[in-house]
Formats: sequence, C-alpha cells, structure tokens
Amino acid sequence: MQTTKILRLLGSWVMVFGFSSWLSAQHVELNPYAGGLLAPNDGINTATGSFDLKQEGLFGIRASFFPTENIEVEGNFGYINHFEFEESDPESRGYLWEASGSYRFDLEGEGLKPFLIVGIGGITASVDEDEPGFLNAPTPVFESGDTFFTFSYGGGLKTPQLWGPLGLRGDIRGRTAPNLLGEALTWLEVTGGLTFTF
Repeated sequence: MQTTKILRLLGSWVMVFGFSSWLSAQHVELNPYAGGLLAPNDGINTATGSFDLKQEGLFGIRASFFPTENIEVEGNFGYINHFEFEESDPESRGYLWEASGSYRFDLEGEGLKPFLIVGIGGITASVDEDEPGFLNAPTPVFESGDTFFTFSYGGGLKTPQLWGPLGLRGDIRGRTAPNLLGEALTWLEVTGGLTFTF
C-alpha cells in the first residue's frame, strides 16, 4: 500500500512538473497511438503452475516537449483492454502511466528522425468486481487498484510535419515489471500513430 502511495505521489509530481514545463516549451508534440503487447512465453510461476499475460491491444496518447533541439521529455498514458493472464477472463483492464526521456537523431537531408527512449512509471489494474469470470480457478488475478512499477527502453522512428503539423511515429519498446505478483516480467510493446507538432 505504501508503494502505491509513493508511485501516485511520484506520478502527480511528474505530471505537474511536465505540464508547467510544457506550457513554457516552444515545441510541443501530441502522439495518439495504438498497438499491442507481445507477452513472453515464460510468465510468472506459482505453486499451481506457470501463467502468461494475454497478448492484448494498447491504446493511448503521449504529450512531449523539447527542452533542447534533440532531447524530448514525454508523458504517456495508455489503456490495456485485457490486463490479465491466459485461462482467465475477469474483465481486468490496465492503465499505463509513464514519464520518459528520449534523444532524437537529426539525419541531415532526411525526413526520418530515429530516437532512443527510456521511461519509468507503472500499470494500475482495474477489475470488474461483479464478474470474476475465472475459466481456471488457480489462475492468478489482479485486484482493482493493484499498481506495478515498470520501466521501458527502446526506440523508434518519427517523420514529423509531413503535412503541416501532422506526422507519423512508430515505437518498439521492452517493458519490465520487476515485481509483478512477486516475479520480474518483461514484454515487448509495438505501437504506431500520428504526431501533431505545435
């Protein structure tokens, strides 16, 4: 419970700091995105067996600003439509929240802008308590409000301002939850979407 309070306080501080910095930035980007989680085959192990996260859709929006020409600071909020394990269907959703920093490479004469990115944040579960919906009773499940620290790392490509303020962006990231129900779990996230530059 104490960890959840600390993570919420950290998230609030990052959002306040990010928003105030965003207002003073000269270059701001919005990135609505969609993609998916490619969960690993080696999930968590319990006394009743080994369980994998479902491979599910991820939808969200990122807002960022550039304190320098190549460094970007970003806030990310995402929605996972089934944040749950295989062999269960408890109507469990996940809310991803994260602060990230990235370094963008400017290739002279090229519209493509590759970048490297790292982030810290968490995933908070939201479970429909009225419908536990277990298909396999021993399968571990999340409780509403369970929050797990995560960090991400990876990179991607942008083509900003292809048509006025509109561009494209794609990300490939690894995401690690070092203590998800007592075990470390890493999965791959692949997302793509539009960028709006102001």
